[in-house]
Amino acid sequence: MPAGTLISIVHQPLDKSYAADDRLEDFIRVPVETIEVLADVGLANDQKARKGSSRQVNVLSAEWLESLSPLGYRTKPGEMGEQLIVRGFRVEDLLPGDRFRIGDAVVLEITKPRTGCSRLEHSQGRPLREFQPAIGMLTRVITGGAIRVGDSVSSAPRTSLP
Repeated sequence: MPAGTLISIVHQPLDKSYAADDRLEDFIRVPVETIEVLADVGLANDQKARKGSSRQVNVLSAEWLESLSPLGYRTKPGEMGEQLIVRGFRVEDLLPGDRFRIGDAVVLEITKPRTGCSRLEHSQGRPLREFQPAIGMLTRVITGGAIRVGDSVSSAPRTSLP
């Protein structure tokens, strides 16, 4: 699979003072240029970070999002509930167990396709069945480190990494 680029990082800080609209609080994300990714946890200081979870980081491809925009979906960074958006690297083509690298250090492993929830339905004003088969991929963090917008994204072998 060709290499891609990380084009967006958003997170939901532990401090919710940023949430001006309580109705969409669960889907409000704060954009950052760089963030620390913690092994087997997720994004540092993020509401979704959980040790041992199979849902540590949510990743979407820019191309998938761009296909939805003309159909009236809200597709700005974070509006689908994702944390990372990559361009030129089709995460939706990966399978559980596949790994990919972001930047020099971070390695994520696909755990399962993301199927969405009632909060996504509410924020988009559409039933989940319209999003099928998947809304990006859920991952766990194999190797932590810092990532930044503009980092390269590439496949990583399953066997040579922890």
